[in-house]
Amino acid sequence: MPPSPNREPKRGRKASVRRMRLALLVVLAIGIPFAYTAWGQIAKLNEKNAQLNDYRGQLDAKTKTNDAMELELKRMNDPEYREEIIRSELNQAKEGETVFDSVKPPK
Repeated sequence: MPPSPNREPKRGRKASVRRMRLALLVVLAIGIPFAYTAWGQIAKLNEKNAQLNDYRGQLDAKTKTNDAMELELKRMNDPEYREEIIRSELNQAKEGETVFDSVKPPK
């Protein structure tokens, strides 16, 4: 009896199953190393982003300090401000002035 037109011969089905298995193995052989590499790159990217955020925070702090120092430098050009600094930090007085230091009593 000749094979019916609707059914494939047995050999054809086995060959297609073998091809599918081979294709799956090829995809896995390529995909697994790719996934492993991608996973490692994502971890490195997260680490570098955390480091970048840390550096940005440091930069902001340094910028604030720099701005404060620039303001202080500009204020130092004012003679009244310099005189105030000399009096308060160096305990100096003008000629003829009397300086009164208050001392807190011990407890």
